[in-house]
Amino acid sequence: MTVHLPEELEQYVRMQVQSGFFASEEEVISAAVRLLRQKEASDSERSVDASKASATKDAREPAWKRVLDIMNRVPDKDYDRIPSDGSEQLDHYIYGGSKRTN
Repeated sequence: MTVHLPEELEQYVRMQVQSGFFASEEEVISAAVRLLRQKEASDSERSVDASKASATKDAREPAWKRVLDIMNRVPDKDYDRIPSDGSEQLDHYIYGGSKRTN
């Protein structure tokens, strides 16, 4: 396999070999790829752990509490835009029909 690196990375690889940390350029590249693979595995584990934690929290918490938590994050200015007759004139606001008169 032939790998073409940008000049600054090639210089870094050479410097690592010259410093004695690695015996060859192939060892430097191999170590870098191993680190990348470890990082991806670690990131994947963190993502799975976060999903499990969220699912566990959701399973313990009642649905009404989750809804209130989400609604509390909505800015007041957005609530102010909700029409006062929104529940009575739902079809008008959703589908654009004419308003009903009672």
